[in-house]
Amino acid sequence: DLAQLAAGLKITPEETLLSQKPSSWARDQLLQAAARIPNLPEADFLLGLVSKQEGDLAGAEAALKRAVAGRADPDWKASLAELLRGKGLRAMMHKPRDLETARAAWLEALTLYPPGTDTSGLKGLLEMAEKDLLRSRFEAGATAFASGDFRGAREGFGQALEIAPEFFEGWLNLGLACGRMQDWEAAERAFAEAVRLRPEDAQARSLLMDARQRLNH
Repeated sequence: DLAQLAAGLKITPEETLLSQKPSSWARDQLLQAAARIPNLPEADFLLGLVSKQEGDLAGAEAALKRAVAGRADPDWKASLAELLRGKGLRAMMHKPRDLETARAAWLEALTLYPPGTDTSGLKGLLEMAEKDLLRSRFEAGATAFASGDFRGAREGFGQALEIAPEFFEGWLNLGLACGRMQDWEAAERAFAEAVRLRPEDAQARSLLMDARQRLNH
């Protein structure tokens, strides 16, 4: 059974270094066990550890996610969280940096750590990535708008707002892009959000009034 298999592999959830057998042998044995007993979380967890040891990080992530889906073991979730943390760091080290991958990995990692875990460092990294991603998406929208690509501008500003839903300039510029596309219903919604965020802003109020007038005619 799996307990005997794990003992024969010299593997425990806390120890993945194989002293007597190569990791490729362990991988084959675990794959055979998983084939004999489908949906076996223990096999997926051990396979994830072996894959990580071999440097197959994508395979390790997939196996650990299957294991956690089958059993929400806190230690398994912590192992997956650490793998995702590393994935985000590697994405940020790419040239150019892969902000999308880093953000997604760190957001997922934060949902996996046990309560009481100090995740302040990871949250700081996530905040830094999100600020850069927000700026990148907003600048893409602004560049598209300046070139007359209002559909691209709408997409860029909308993606920026996925990062920061309370971003006043994002809503204001999204409304402008929608207005240029003659989509006054969408423009009205965007300007209404801008006014909600800054009710004292005269430009936002004026643009909202204009969009509503156009909707009524």
